[in-house]
Amino acid sequence: MVSKSVLIIATLDTKGREASFLGEWIRKLNLNPILMDVGIKDSETKPDIKKEDVISAGGYTSHQIIEKGRPFYVGVMQKGGLSIAKKLLEEEAIHGVIGIGGGTGTSIATYIMRGLPYGLPKVMVSTVASRDVREYVRVKDIVMFHSVADLLGFNSFTRFILKKAAMTIVAM
Repeated sequence: MVSKSVLIIATLDTKGREASFLGEWIRKLNLNPILMDVGIKDSETKPDIKKEDVISAGGYTSHQIIEKGRPFYVGVMQKGGLSIAKKLLEEEAIHGVIGIGGGTGTSIATYIMRGLPYGLPKVMVSTVASRDVREYVRVKDIVMFHSVADLLGFNSFTRFILKKAAMTIVAM
């Protein structure tokens, strides 16, 4: 019986296969993955928390935010995602958070992580982890895990990195 859960934050329109793979490994390591979609477009990957739910938690509808452009969309996803994550934490439904992404996904996921309390395990698998990450981490306990390669390609190397990231969040 799986007793603990990990929230996976990803833009499923660009990282759906990768997020599913990460979730499979978290499940293999005896934790329950909860997949939150913070992407812009529709995806074939089925999330546990749909992007429409995140948008609604941010105070808008999909139609309203698409008209306002990408920066506005990112802000809504950050706020809505944090609201949902806080509620899940309050209900003791999550015990850790892991995000995967490039610039946009990292911006959204780390915003959500920064709003969560110290001590809750937080891992961000990101292409931007090879540079100055102060804007993403600030003064929070977020582990930046460099993806080394762009997560747009799903191959043996990216699977290796994602498997190691799953092991990291589960060990935490």
